[in-house]
Amino acid sequence: MKKQILLGHLASQAWAMHPDYLTNLAAVLQRWSAGESAGADVMADVQAAQEARAARKAATPAKATGNIQVLNLWGVMTQKANLVNEISGGGGTSTQAFTQAFRDAMADPSVAGILIDCDSPGGSVTGTPELAAEVMKARGVKPVYAFVNGLAASACYWVASSCEAIYSTPSGSAGSIGVYCTHTDASKAMEKAGLAQEFISAGKYKTEGNSNGPLNPEGRAHIQGQIDSFYNAFTGDVARGRGTTTAAVKAGYGQGRCLLADEALKAGLIDGVCTFDQAIAKLGARIKGGTSPAARRTAGPTTAAQAAARQRQVEIAALTGQSPTTSSTSRAANSEQVRARIAARWRQIEIASK
Repeated sequence: MKKQILLGHLASQAWAMHPDYLTNLAAVLQRWSAGESAGADVMADVQAAQEARAARKAATPAKATGNIQVLNLWGVMTQKANLVNEISGGGGTSTQAFTQAFRDAMADPSVAGILIDCDSPGGSVTGTPELAAEVMKARGVKPVYAFVNGLAASACYWVASSCEAIYSTPSGSAGSIGVYCTHTDASKAMEKAGLAQEFISAGKYKTEGNSNGPLNPEGRAHIQGQIDSFYNAFTGDVARGRGTTTAAVKAGYGQGRCLLADEALKAGLIDGVCTFDQAIAKLGARIKGGTSPAARRTAGPTTAAQAAARQRQVEIAALTGQSPTTSSTSRAANSEQVRARIAARWRQIEIASK
């Protein structure tokens, strides 16, 4: 029964998670809910994974260089990690618990900066934007960096993008920016098993999306609208965190794919490729007064289009006497006057040259 409850939770959630991991998680739950027990080899693998995580956690310093707090964002992320810990080997992260740990670090006067150690395929959308907002609020209070120590996918990257800077190990992957859910039509399986289920409900849409049949167009459109809303929130938060536009995130940040470290750097998902110790050193330099990578991203390099636009402003200023910093709104409102002044100025130049 417990596995069936977990399976129901899995099907009812919107997920910001690497699809391979969610597929594997669902497959395990499907087998277990059908009464299929895990073999000795599987349980041995789970135990080995638990021991490896415990050893890794013990080896990770609570504080590095004395005043930097390291917070681990590992495994499947859900509001309450016990929902998936039994399947994932106890390596999940509760976003509620992580939020509290983050707040404690922010309130601790002995902590000058925070490094979020990321190794997660993502997880449930629920609770993730709230955690990302908590991290974003830290800007201007204490520097917070993220380190991709393996994988920062989907919900994990959502949170990481709110940090001042993101660095990755050379073998790391980041991205998987997207949201999805699943719907299973179990009607044929139930029919084959000789089962029939009848809903007795109140409310027009109360049983919409149930697994006893296919989705109708109206139900599909409603669910798609929810997924689109989550996706827009996800990409909007990433855009704010990375100092770019939502359109740029949707078009150039992998479009749902995870990118290897070098590709992620070129695309703008991360700020550099380095080791864990080097990331700690970078955060230490920032604490001592170094420039924030977020500030550099916001300023950004001047593109060819921006340079050309600036040159046009300078040329117009030279011909009309206007300041090149005049707003585009003002220029548009006075376009006829500008054209008249340019024409007059050209006539003056022609007369002077004769």
